[in-house]
Formats: sequence, C-alpha cells, structure tokens
Amino acid sequence: MPTSNAALDAFLATDELRHITPLKMLALFRDHIRIVPINAQGERAFLLLMPRSASLWDTAHYPEATLVMFPVLAAVHSDAMLTACVQAILLSAEGEKFVVKTCERDVIAALRSALPTLSYQRALCTFTPAHQAESSLVSATDLPSTVQLTAHIPPDAYPLLEAHGVYSHSELETMFADGSARCLLSRVEGAPVAIALSFPNSPTLHEIGSLYVSPPARRAGHATELVRAALAHNASCGLRVRYVVDSTNTASIDLAKRAGLREAMRLEHWLAA
Repeated sequence: MPTSNAALDAFLATDELRHITPLKMLALFRDHIRIVPINAQGERAFLLLMPRSASLWDTAHYPEATLVMFPVLAAVHSDAMLTACVQAILLSAEGEKFVVKTCERDVIAALRSALPTLSYQRALCTFTPAHQAESSLVSATDLPSTVQLTAHIPPDAYPLLEAHGVYSHSELETMFADGSARCLLSRVEGAPVAIALSFPNSPTLHEIGSLYVSPPARRAGHATELVRAALAHNASCGLRVRYVVDSTNTASIDLAKRAGLREAMRLEHWLAA
C-alpha cells in the first residue's frame, strides 16, 4: 500500500541521522512499505515493513525471510513503548520469518526475550565528518583526472554495480530520478575500474555507497580517491553526508578514518527464522 503519512514524515524529520535508514527505505521503496503506528501511554513510534523481495540486497542475503522491518522510535522511550514495539513486530510478522534492522539495542534485547531464536547477522556502520570542513579534502572543481563524476550511471559502469550486487536497475533508477545523485568512476585507459555512488537518503543528507573496485585494480588508491571526491562534491553542494560500510570491512573502515570521518551510528540486522 502507498506510504504517504505526514505524521511519520514529521517524526523522521526530528532527527534525520538517527532515522536515516527508514528515510532511505522510504526513498527507495515507498510504494512497497507498510506503516504500522505504535502508541503507548501518549508516546508515538512507528514500524515500517516491506517484503524482502522488494530489495535485491535483502533477497540475496536473507532468502529465508519474508519481511524486513524497521522500528522507528524516539531517542528517549519508555519500557511501555519497548513492549508495544515488540508486540507490533510479532503481530505484524504473522508467523512469517523476518529481518529486523535497527540501531535500537534495547529493542533487540526486548525482542530476544520474546523470541530467543532471533540471531545476529551483521551491522552496517555510518561514518560522518567530525566537522563539515573535514569533508572538503579534495576541491570539487579540481577532481583527479581519472575520476569522472556524472548525474547518471554511464552504461559501461553497470557491470561494476552488478558485480557489487547491492542495488537492482530499478532501485538505481529511483535513486537517480531527481537528478541529485552522482556516479563517480575511476577509469584506466578509458575503462571503468572502480565506482562509488552518492545519492540522497533525504533532501539534505546524502549517502556515499556502492563503493566497488574491480579485482585487478585493487590496492592502487582508487577507493580512497573516489570517497574523497564524493565528500568534496557533497561539501560543495552544502549537503550533509554519510559513508556506509559493513562493520567487518576493515579496509573500508580504515579508509573512512583516513578521510577524516568518524563512526556515528551502527545499524544491526537480526534474523527471526
């Protein structure tokens, strides 16, 4: 069902970074998402649900699940709200297997008490500039000659994105629909060897992701070059930015730290199967 919901949009806007994953999911999958309002003793929260099949990445990583859920709570919430949130998750699952993605560790603790089989899968780390000035390490008007920045994805770049396997073609089309997303490519002798995308999670906060370097071109500085160029571009546009990386990807975490970024948030994935 459509997800036009002014109350949810206003709630998310109160703390964009804290709620950035639900904002991103709404931007990419709005027509696939169902919203469940949660109320407890005057407190308000929401649960977002979408079919696992809507996302290429979730389909590849959680084929056993039917649903993906995103609890959306205020930073300060009561035990009554935690109980209501867990009840909403279990009722919404209707016995189906599901994945919960959240930065709320107390929600997971409460859910595990009710569902002992819940198992940790992975965490995605959000890195942000410690100071806005630190995101401008490369001049946006003086990008390295090997970096191509475009408002579309060049046809010869798609094989890199397909090898990375994070977003489907339809998801990429949605991502680039409003003209604010950017594709950054490193080319060697004209051929693309590395890619990164910068795209909106909200109108003012963009994500740097889909960083992928073809195996023969690794350890040549392409990844660092692309991330710094993406940071510079976003800074020149006055945008807030986040760089997202798997918590086990030590090379990308080291890259983030070298680029002057710090970890601001960690989104955990838990599977009920």
